[in-house]
Amino acid sequence: MDPLEAYSSAVTRAVEIAGPTVVQIDVARSRRKQDAFLQPLPNRVSGLGSGVIVRENGYILTNAHVVHGASRIRVRLHDGRNFGARIVGRDSRSDLAVVRMAETSPLPAAEIGDSNALRVGQLVVAIGNPLGLRWTATAGVVSALGRTLALAPGWILQDLIQTDASINPGNSGGPLVDIQGRVVGINTAILQGTQGIGFAVPSSIAREVIEDIVDRGRTGVAWLGIGGYPTRLDPDLAARLSLPRPAGLLVLDVESGGPAARGGVRPLDILCELDGQPVSSVADLKGALRHRAPGDGILLTILRGELTLDRHVTLGPFPFS
Repeated sequence: MDPLEAYSSAVTRAVEIAGPTVVQIDVARSRRKQDAFLQPLPNRVSGLGSGVIVRENGYILTNAHVVHGASRIRVRLHDGRNFGARIVGRDSRSDLAVVRMAETSPLPAAEIGDSNALRVGQLVVAIGNPLGLRWTATAGVVSALGRTLALAPGWILQDLIQTDASINPGNSGGPLVDIQGRVVGINTAILQGTQGIGFAVPSSIAREVIEDIVDRGRTGVAWLGIGGYPTRLDPDLAARLSLPRPAGLLVLDVESGGPAARGGVRPLDILCELDGQPVSSVADLKGALRHRAPGDGILLTILRGELTLDRHVTLGPFPFS
């Protein structure tokens, strides 16, 4: 088969498989009085986003920022039907949320793929409703993995997929799929002032959020208030300090007034353990915090110079929920 024909067939097949599971999300928000006072805008504002059906009984995965502050949510299916929906839960740390439609009849649900198997250069397709243009598909490649993006002070998304598949306002919450039509990411952001640089939350995180919210009924998101980067330690130093791994998480940012700051954590500390569990990556830290709640106490083991220190920290609620 001609290479261009094979490329076209792969994209077409992915869209045919995943397309029916993609929805348009219409959100109405009530503007707070002070906002209306500062700007002469209507008392209600609206926004459009995308989502993907992940359970046949009407559960939809989207971005937390798509439904933030929603007073009303309407979902439009691929076949044109409209339904009301409600927020089931949010994990704003990952900018993900689950909403559920009022419709209970079986719906087409997407298959969640394995983002850990992605490779740079792999073909992917973004599907959504950019700028209100319903069910638009754009193809590209995985440009990079493990990217970090700061959305606001103290709100940092990590381990993101970077792609050059075109993502525009309205694509947020829609799926990034592989050529088998499996969801490998949830489109979440673009880098302002650039062309061809978009980001998606990997499906490995999305799967955990779905299970936490839908299956376990988790409420409340715990917050530590640090940002960091994996770093290697001198093996001799690690052995002398009886550390289980010669690696840790180099603390680059400590949110002022946040839980970690109140517990005495400083920039350039190296986080090695959380409650005795080794931490050598952002994924390790997220895994250790995932099933903890605001108000829980944790013990951090940090390396400061050649000193090993224990810091008792009380987790707080995530401030951007």
